[in-house]
Amino acid sequence: MISIKILIIDADVSWVNILKSEITKALTNIGFSSKYINFIVEEDYQKAYEKITQEDLDLVIINLIIGKPLIKKAYDAKIKTIVFVPNDVGFKEMRDLFVKYHVCDVFSNIKEDFILDDFIYTILQFFQTEPL
Repeated sequence: MISIKILIIDADVSWVNILKSEITKALTNIGFSSKYINFIVEEDYQKAYEKITQEDLDLVIINLIIGKPLIKKAYDAKIKTIVFVPNDVGFKEMRDLFVKYHVCDVFSNIKEDFILDDFIYTILQFFQTEPL
């Protein structure tokens, strides 16, 4: 059975718990065992940096407010990345996320603007082709 390791970099504990729950539910629905879905949660920039450089991660979910340089570090480490951004992020900065750092998707960090179905679709696209 394949093991999945996901790093979530965000300081909002309730938000992180929602993400973990929804990701686990989606992945178990396509055949992954929840005991092989591992989450690492960091809100501290330095600790998150260390995890990106030292852990064998399958996915990094980053809140842009906490660490834009972490996105580059994840890109350099060839880790799939999803970024949560505030609504005031400009076009150039958003474009840079895709063009320079090849992030896989971007979502609003404003809960009212977050579309769960789109997020889950992105997660499933990452892991549906992985061997079970």
